Formats: sequence, structure tokens, C-alpha cells
Amino acid sequence: SGLVQGGTYTLRALIKAEVNDGTVSSRMTIIFNYSDGTIEVYSTGPFPKDGIEREYVLTKTANAAKTLTSISGWILDHGNPGTGKYQSARNIQLEAKPYATSFIDGTRSPETLTISRTNVLSNITQPWTIEFWAFPHPDRIRLSQIPGTNFARLGLLQIGEYYLPNKTNICLWKNNTTSPYGIEVCVMNNLVIKKSPTIILTREDWVSGVFIVLRYDGSRLFLDTFSLPTGHKSVYVNVELSYPVDDVIYIGSAGRESLNGLIDDLRISSRARTDEEIAAAYASGQPLPVDEWTTYLLRFDNTLKVGRGGYRLSKPIYLKSLGTCNGSNISWEANIPAGCDVKVYA
Repeated sequence: SGLVQGGTYTLRALIKAEVNDGTVSSRMTIIFNYSDGTIEVYSTGPFPKDGIEREYVLTKTANAAKTLTSISGWILDHGNPGTGKYQSARNIQLEAKPYATSFIDGTRSPETLTISRTNVLSNITQPWTIEFWAFPHPDRIRLSQIPGTNFARLGLLQIGEYYLPNKTNICLWKNNTTSPYGIEVCVMNNLVIKKSPTIILTREDWVSGVFIVLRYDGSRLFLDTFSLPTGHKSVYVNVELSYPVDDVIYIGSAGRESLNGLIDDLRISSRARTDEEIAAAYASGQPLPVDEWTTYLLRFDNTLKVGRGGYRLSKPIYLKSLGTCNGSNISWEANIPAGCDVKVYA
């Protein structure tokens, strides 16, 4: 039920095939069945027969020119079962999404990504920077198809707990009042609210993704956005973060509003990065780099997770020029900050 015509679907499962006599060549298959009697069949490659459980994911888009009537397929599709061997599959999940989400056996609950603020911004009153990409789901950018009405307010980032006496709280969200597609930052000091001017964006900006930078220089909180087709825009609000800030940073939510979308390439730094640095990072089209001011970096692709302190990589030292010898000793001097570790990779 609830099929989306021309929609994108993802089939996911954890699958294991035992070492066998080589006659089994199983795979996972998804089939789109159309009202005209035609079908489209997509499959993974054959599973390795080594007894190791792996995650398999198939993401395919139905033909928008045809009426999709059902989706079918196989988790373990094979022509010959082999002799005395087994295969298993678990955590099977079919979703109307262009990516696989974590498996939930039942009704999915709202997910909230949080970071310990004191681990990455131990002194919130000193300069800092938070950068990330935001990709709201297109259906959430505007809730109503009637222009000018019922626009969604999307939470993007929250520092500290929301709207408490004798506390400071920072909220960043896509607005739904001043501009239906605008973005603004709000600082609440002991229930007194100060807002930045609204950056006016378009629906096309949010669909293509917005690179967002929040930076504090000790007296001003800057909000920068980079997107297509609007380009670069910047606003700020004069604030002093004089009240205690709770030990939490919410990513993809603010106040009581959620993004319901994707966050990518999140970097937190222990200084206010310059206009030139921010513009260069966006223009490069590359993942945000790591340096000595990086206190947290999350790429959301399982390739790099940087925690407190960050990483700095030296330039490679090439040994080929040393030639062939019976032995060698390579040494150097390094000024190592307190509390840091050094690792050498060869």
C-alpha cells in the first residue's frame, strides 16, 4: 500500500551464506510490477559463500511513465540450494527512500542526534564555529501546496536546552513567518530573545542543499549560508553568552521542530573561522578538512569520526630516496601539546 509512482525504493537485509559445494549462487532481488503486465527486475551480485554476515542494499527507482501496482522480489534468490548447507537473512526492510535507514523492528520513533557540548566547545563564551550541510526532505520544505500558507518550520541546530530561566540557549531554524524559506538564528538569555535578521532563501536552495555556518567571535553570532541559486548570504546578532549553557548540542532539531532530512559533513571548531576560509571550503566542493582547531568532525559516511582534540596529519616522508641498506634510523623532533598522542603510519 502507499506506492509512490516513479518513487525510489530501498531494500536492505543482513545476509549470510555458508561455505558450500559451489552450487549455490544466491542474490537479493527487487521487482517492480506495473499495471500493463510488465516488470523490472534488479539484483545484487551473488553472495560470497564464506559464512560471513554482510549488509546488502538495493536502491532502485520505478518507471514514472507506468503505473506501479506492487513490489516483489527475493531476499535469497537461487536456482540450486546445494547440499546440506544453509543461508540466513535478518533485519529485512523495504523503504520508500533513496537510502537505507537503521533497522527498526516495529514503529519507528523520532531520532535525535546529540553531541556533548563540553567535549567540543568547553568554553562557549570563546570564539567557535559550527559548519554543516542541510538537506530537508522536499515534502517538508512546504507543508501546503497553497502558496503563502502553512510553511514548515524546520529545526536545524540547538545549543543548550530550550528556553529555560537563568540559562542561555541558541536555536537555528528555517523560518515560517518572516519568510517561508528563510533561515535565522535565535539566542535566548534568561528567556530574553534576540534574533538575527532573516536570510531569504528559495525552495530551490533547500532542495539542492544549503551549507550553513554558525560562528561566534566573542560578541557577535554570525550566520552564513551558501546555496544554489541564491549564493552567499551573511547576517549577525550582537550577543553576550553570559548565562550557563547546558551540555548538549542537538543536530537536525531546534525547539520542538525537527529537520526530517539529511545532515552532512558536520565540523565544529574552537575558533571563529574567517570569511575567506568559509568561502573556500564551500567553493572547493570537498569534505571539510581537519586541522588543529577541529574539535569534532562527522562525515556521516563511516570514514572519519574525529572527537575532542581533533587530528593533524603531517606531510608524508618518502623513504624511497634512501636506497637499499641493511638498516636505517629516521628521527625528528616535534613539539607535542599536552594531552595529545602521536602515531606514525608506514
